[in-house]
Amino acid sequence: MDAPPTPSPSITPTPSVTPTPSPTVTPIVPVTPTPTPRPIDHIMIHGHVRNSFTEESTSTATIRLGYRLGGTNYWGKSQILTQSYVMYSSRWNVNSETGVAWMNESINNMEIGIIYDSGDGQPQINQEYLELWFD
Repeated sequence: MDAPPTPSPSITPTPSVTPTPSPTVTPIVPVTPTPTPRPIDHIMIHGHVRNSFTEESTSTATIRLGYRLGGTNYWGKSQILTQSYVMYSSRWNVNSETGVAWMNESINNMEIGIIYDSGDGQPQINQEYLELWFD
């Protein structure tokens, strides 16, 4: 007689294994903070000006440098104008419109100018500019 067949060892199927994906590595990029605007200590307005009247008998002419914010003019002190070009300056430690320290936003809509107060002749301006001083 033939021998009974030998049972083959039972093979238990292994459940399919899904490989665990490796974690995605995102490089860490340092966040650069937005720079905080530096506080403005004061502003200065400069004008290189002379009196165009050339006679020796000219009366004293004066000018004032200033700025406009919100439709209002703010003028510095009167300064005597000469017949030679001179650099005149006026300084403001606080915003005249608000009465507090200057903010960067307050400069955005500023206009600067020179007013001729008194005297003969006419001012000749060859340059005028605004200077900001930071803490």
